[in-house]
Amino acid sequence: MSEELIPLKYSTYRVSNSFMSAKGKTTLYNTRLIDIAICKIQQMSHMAEDAELIANIYSAEIKELFGDTGNSYRTLRNAAKTLASRTILIEDGKGNFIVFPVVQKVEYNRGVLTIRMNEEVRKYILGLKSGNYTQYRIAVDAKATSVATLRMYQIFEQELYPGNRKYNEELGCVVVEYPVNELKFTLGLCDDQNPALDAVKKKMGKKIDWDMLYEALPKEEKIYPSTYNFIYNAIEPAQRELEEISNIRFEYQRVKTKGKAISKLRFFIYKNDENEKKLAKQAKFIEKILKIPDEVRMELYEEFVGLHKLKREDIDTFLIKASGDALKVREAIYYVNGKDNINDFTGYIISVLNNPEWDLSDGTAVVNNTDIAPERIRMVKEYKNTQTKKDTMSKNPSEIWNNIIKQRDDFSDFISYMESTDHWDLETFELVYKYEEMIDYWKKWKSSR
Repeated sequence: MSEELIPLKYSTYRVSNSFMSAKGKTTLYNTRLIDIAICKIQQMSHMAEDAELIANIYSAEIKELFGDTGNSYRTLRNAAKTLASRTILIEDGKGNFIVFPVVQKVEYNRGVLTIRMNEEVRKYILGLKSGNYTQYRIAVDAKATSVATLRMYQIFEQELYPGNRKYNEELGCVVVEYPVNELKFTLGLCDDQNPALDAVKKKMGKKIDWDMLYEALPKEEKIYPSTYNFIYNAIEPAQRELEEISNIRFEYQRVKTKGKAISKLRFFIYKNDENEKKLAKQAKFIEKILKIPDEVRMELYEEFVGLHKLKREDIDTFLIKASGDALKVREAIYYVNGKDNINDFTGYIISVLNNPEWDLSDGTAVVNNTDIAPERIRMVKEYKNTQTKKDTMSKNPSEIWNNIIKQRDDFSDFISYMESTDHWDLETFELVYKYEEMIDYWKKWKSSR
């Protein structure tokens, strides 16, 4: 199976260690977009060195990975502006550095965000040689709630390689130290390209003094000037979050090298064995998907994705349950689709596939000449429970839009109205407006009929 057919949230991407350690102010949203763009470029190019540095990211993918960000269109537009102007600084550890913009161009058109990377980025993401790069997981990008968490995952993950001289056998972990102010720049919290730093940089020459640069920043740009605030608001939340969502965890110590002031932080980086097991299970799932021919999966995607909100990963799960038998998957989907009052559509299909002894030939699941009444009773109970839950959550705009309005029989008429009157397609409409605004739009359409 081609890598580009793997659901994005299960995907991985590779980046040169020097690129990932680069400094440059960023946000969580922007960092995620860059990582997804790199992932897409690598998937589509199969890591070919001469591939185009262009990634197309669909609004549905952004919404699935990032969740509801309020006015997604405005967020995306602001992110595009800052992406197009963002630069990074890469040091070689020998007193030399290079500064360049990461993105050449960002364009959004009809639900697709197109990112064209700067040519300078090529050597850091394509044609990578073993030992010079680290593999990362999009799943961590999607779950991280702060740029500090995501950047600490990225710079710490690259330390966990076999043979790292920083590995302490007695402690069973990698030990690294970061000067506090340099770490603020590395995590993307401070801007090393701020114009206020130009004069100071000229005096420095090649050797960069990060403490001096931090002190030269305008007051409003000095994020967490107190080291204790920096630890409390950035380091400790990232510590808790990484242990929960990633395959690494860390402890830290304050290091005092200048009188009583804390000038460095010493980190003890461990493999997160508990989460590693979960990720290994996910990898096995991907391994099973890879054994199923592309054409089999694509045919089922085209036929069923969108039916009762089925996603690609749902189809993948069905195929694995059916041992790759597309015919069994079709029969199960047709059977369940013919039933009334099915709430857990996906779960019911899995139940059918988990019971190959069921006879679906006449449209009824039968075992030993008896209809599966208990299964139907269970589904009806689930439906009633869900209806009760809907009633209690009816004040939630997201629930109203997704679970009530979009499920109405006349919703297709509403879409036709949008397309013909205001030239909106549903995907762009959902990206631009908040749930409350979409509901108001719907109400106005209903009242005008």
